[in-house]
Amino acid sequence: MPFDDTKHTGLNLLIEHLRGLPPERFGMDYACGSACCIGGWANTLLGVPRRTAFLSGAVHRLTGIPIPDAEKICWPAPGSPAWEAKPHHAVALLERYRDHGIVDWELAMAAPAVPVLDGRA
Repeated sequence: MPFDDTKHTGLNLLIEHLRGLPPERFGMDYACGSACCIGGWANTLLGVPRRTAFLSGAVHRLTGIPIPDAEKICWPAPGSPAWEAKPHHAVALLERYRDHGIVDWELAMAAPAVPVLDGRA
């Protein structure tokens, strides 16, 4: 069942922000550059200091995604290839969630890279 984003337009805001990031900016000021960076960017869009915030809580507050799903988005299983995610993987994951209500990192990690069009960061 698709995610109801009619009251929470933050999901599309997050998707579009991530879509505009060059891969080297996805990790913010940290070396990890992984799934949890989705939460870091959600904090940034909310105006919350990155080092002090609950990442999956930021995804929930910005998008309305329920906490259990926000946890799966920010904290994939240990050993998951999602720990090597890039912006296009995050966009694929969030678009699938928006359209189908499913957190599927395996499918998202198979998404092809797309060029950055505007270089926002």
